[in-house]
Amino acid sequence: MPHTLLIGGPDHTWRDLRKAHPDRPWLCLDPGDPDTGLLARVALRTDRGWLWRFYGALDPLRAPHSLLAAAAELLPEMGDDGFVRLFPWRRSPLARETALLVDRLVRPARILCADSDALSESGWTVGPEATEPNRGFPPVVVQAQRRAHWYALLDQSELREIPLADTVLLGARIGSGIRLPLSEVEGCGVHALWAERCGPTLYLVCKEGPDQDAILRATSVFECSRAQVVSPDQFEGLLCGLSRLNGDDFALGVLQSIDFASGVLRLWTDAVPPVSAPVVKLGGLRLGAKGVELGELKPWQV
Repeated sequence: MPHTLLIGGPDHTWRDLRKAHPDRPWLCLDPGDPDTGLLARVALRTDRGWLWRFYGALDPLRAPHSLLAAAAELLPEMGDDGFVRLFPWRRSPLARETALLVDRLVRPARILCADSDALSESGWTVGPEATEPNRGFPPVVVQAQRRAHWYALLDQSELREIPLADTVLLGARIGSGIRLPLSEVEGCGVHALWAERCGPTLYLVCKEGPDQDAILRATSVFECSRAQVVSPDQFEGLLCGLSRLNGDDFALGVLQSIDFASGVLRLWTDAVPPVSAPVVKLGGLRLGAKGVELGELKPWQV
């Protein structure tokens, strides 16, 4: 697979190169690139159209394991002689090692590099060649592009309900532990809507923060060393991906709320009804009315 790896900085765009080679596969590993029209996703252009995997954030280093997994799944679909557009280069231990892992995964025949710092990196499998792509649009234009993208998603979506009992939650701390009986949690003085034990962490969703004594009792009873208390409001507006059990993502959604009492996820989605999502992937990006970006949650914050 003689692919070409493209490395640039945050101010570079490869738009002209992509348009100049419309018949060559194009794998974009920058979920914040608005040019693909597939924000918060890892996207691959093929002769069959665009394929994508949900990422759920604009920061490529928020969940590098998800980025690498998506790349590993999509690379076999590329065929030969494609372009792989790396996320914008930055000098940090995580960014550097993630970029080098992408390089080893792709095994490119060529590396075109527009960043002088990345050009000096000695860990690449192939010596990078200096190049000068175009400069991207100003940040205010990019922000307007992204807002228009999210506005269109919300405008095309309808409100749906998905039963929690029929869904596997991924991408967040919720759903990763062992459910705890709320009556037993209540016995410790904690009024929770949801409770789990995940390793040494007691995970609680509460409308109001419990007092410290109640938290200490609960962590002791459930043999945990720490507690994480989350408000149900923190889930509102989260971008999410609807997926099948085989890993194929088929639609985006924006979480309106989780009704813990009724056991349903309420979300705006462009999925064609009837909507059945065995897997719901929770992202980190939160969206407000009319596509306004409200920032990204920290990894595993909810």
